[in-house]
Amino acid sequence: MTENRPLGVRLIALYFFLKSAILIVTAVTAHIRPELESKANEFISHIVASVQDFDLLSFAVTLAPLYALFYAVLGLGVWFLKRWARLLILMNLLYGLGGAAVGLAILIFSNPKALSSLGSNPYLLVGLVVGLLVLRCLLDPDVERAFGVRQ
Repeated sequence: MTENRPLGVRLIALYFFLKSAILIVTAVTAHIRPELESKANEFISHIVASVQDFDLLSFAVTLAPLYALFYAVLGLGVWFLKRWARLLILMNLLYGLGGAAVGLAILIFSNPKALSSLGSNPYLLVGLVVGLLVLRCLLDPDVERAFGVRQ
């Protein structure tokens, strides 16, 4: 079964492995160069949305290895076509995209002029595009079949 891994599955696994590696490199850099810790915390908060959601910005560098482990496990789970990994990723994406949609709706009705500032945040735009691509891929019939999801 794992020899016939669809390309999308390989790319999603690679995405999670890269995300894990970036978190580790950022945390190690912040520990080696403490003067960069505040910038590293901010960078990590853009990569891991729950750091902002739960107001953990000051602990981001400390928590980065745990998040890196989580993303590495997700990457392995996707690579080996484990249904639990697909389900966790789908739940995380729906939570994130749903929160973004609600936030956008609130922004549109409360302060439409602030929408122009969203385009200047590359983390937001890249995260949205990658999230939608991963979601599209995981819902593809061939990928669902590879994970053993019944149609």
